[in-house]
Amino acid sequence: MKDKKFSFKGFGIGLLTIIFYFLFSNFLMTLLIKKYPGNNKTFSVYYLIVSIATLLVVFSVYRIQIIKYYNDFKKHYKEYIKTAFGYWIKGFFIMIVSNYILTIILKIGQSTNELENIALLKNSIIAHSINILLVAPFLEEIVFRLSFNKMSQNKHIFSFITGIIFGFIHIITSLSLKNPLNILILIPYSAMGVALGYAYKETDNIFSSLFMHILHNSISLFIIIISIIGGLI
Repeated sequence: MKDKKFSFKGFGIGLLTIIFYFLFSNFLMTLLIKKYPGNNKTFSVYYLIVSIATLLVVFSVYRIQIIKYYNDFKKHYKEYIKTAFGYWIKGFFIMIVSNYILTIILKIGQSTNELENIALLKNSIIAHSINILLVAPFLEEIVFRLSFNKMSQNKHIFSFITGIIFGFIHIITSLSLKNPLNILILIPYSAMGVALGYAYKETDNIFSSLFMHILHNSISLFIIIISIIGGLI
C-alpha cells in the first residue's frame, strides 16, 4: 500500500515548478521584445532563446538527479527504450483515434498550441525546429514529469495526474465559453502525457520518457513541415 501514498508536498513542488516555468519564460520573452523589437522571424528566435534559458535554470535545480538518470540510462538504455516505446505506441494510438473523432466527426478545429507551433515554424523553420526537437522535450520532461517525482510512487496515480496537467497546460489557450467542446482537445494531449508518465515511472528514468518525447515531436514536426511545403496549412 506504500506505493499508493500521495504526497501533497511532492505535488506542490511540481506545481511551483510549472508556475516558475511560465512566469520566468514570459518575463524573458516580454523583456526581449521590449528591448529588441523585431519581426516574426525574430520572435521565433527569441522563443528559442527563452526556452534554452528556462531549460538551463530548471536543469540546474535538478542536475544531480538528471546526471544519475543519465548514468543509469547508459547502462540500461535498450531495456528502457523498449519499455517506453510500448507505452508511447499506446498513447500515440489513443491520440490518433481521438484526434480523428474530434476533427472529422465533431468538427473541432486545431488547438491554439498547434496553430502557434505552425506559425513559429513558418517564421523560422530552423530556430523552431531546434526547439521542438531538442529544447522543448527536455524542458517539459523536467517540468511535467521530474518535478512531480516525489508526488507518488504509484505509477498509475503519477501518470494520470501528470498526464492531465500536461494536457491541460497545452490546451488552456484553446478553451472558450463559446465552444465548450474544445475541452475535449484535452484527450489527445493527455493521452500522450499519460504515456510519457508511465514510461518515466516504469523505468524510473527521465531519459526514457525524454527519448519518446523527442521521437513523438520528430514525427509531428515532419508531418507539419510536409504540410507547410505542400501548402496544406
